[in-house]
Amino acid sequence: MSIRALLPAAVFVALFSVSPAFAQDPKNPPPDEPTPTMTTEDVIPVQVAPAADPQAADAPAADDSMTPEERADAAASAKAPGGDEGQSDAAAPKGKKVSQAELDWRNRYSEADEAANAAERAALDAELRANQMKNELAGSSTVAERNNAAAALEAQGEEVRRLRAEAAAARAEANRVKAVGDRGRFKPDAGPSATTKDGAINPAYFALGVQNARTKVADAERRIEVYQSRIVELRGRILQTTGSGDNFAVAKIKDELAQAEADLSDAQAARDAAQVQLDQAQTEASAAGVRVP
Repeated sequence: MSIRALLPAAVFVALFSVSPAFAQDPKNPPPDEPTPTMTTEDVIPVQVAPAADPQAADAPAADDSMTPEERADAAASAKAPGGDEGQSDAAAPKGKKVSQAELDWRNRYSEADEAANAAERAALDAELRANQMKNELAGSSTVAERNNAAAALEAQGEEVRRLRAEAAAARAEANRVKAVGDRGRFKPDAGPSATTKDGAINPAYFALGVQNARTKVADAERRIEVYQSRIVELRGRILQTTGSGDNFAVAKIKDELAQAEADLSDAQAARDAAQVQLDQAQTEASAAGVRVP
């Protein structure tokens, strides 16, 4: 057989050995691969954030826990004009302005806090007066004097209860206004700075520090006097009630006594802290060459 006759057979064998189609086993054909597809679950939705409201940037955010009064304060802060201008703040970084919304809140909180402090002082003073009237009643020499003193003491007791309720309501209002500011990250007014704009000593800063410390000392001493009087009265009531068989009344008085003793301890600690603050404020004023009364 010639080479020319064998050439077609050789070409056929070579094609058969390199072709994948011919290499597959006809009894086990390859499985059909699925064609890739895309569903709506494969598409990532793009969310576009709403545009920020510049008027509400400095206002406290409202939530479901806010009372109607707090929502009104939040809305007023958001609508306050000039929110981007504001004023300089002694406690803020140099060049930073305080928004008008925060300035308005500072005024509201300052007024509410001062009203609460005044109401609490009035209630304490009324209770101190009632304690004095009790001593006057005990020293009455005639029946007429005793009756008059008892009637006056009863009226003073009603006044004490009324002023206590007003003080509690005023403090609750101050706390509510403060909570609104906390939501907006507002800060109370820091007061004057220690130096003026040209770097000179600012006497108002040192005078205010001494004044605030003295007020805290006086308020703490007023509370100490009230709680000491309460403790004396409650101990006397326990002695009078013991042996009567009314264990419930005795237990209630003892609870009031424990609370008065705890309040006295807190007032004494506050007085000590305020005295340290007063000493420090006076020392700083003296070192700065500022004379304070």
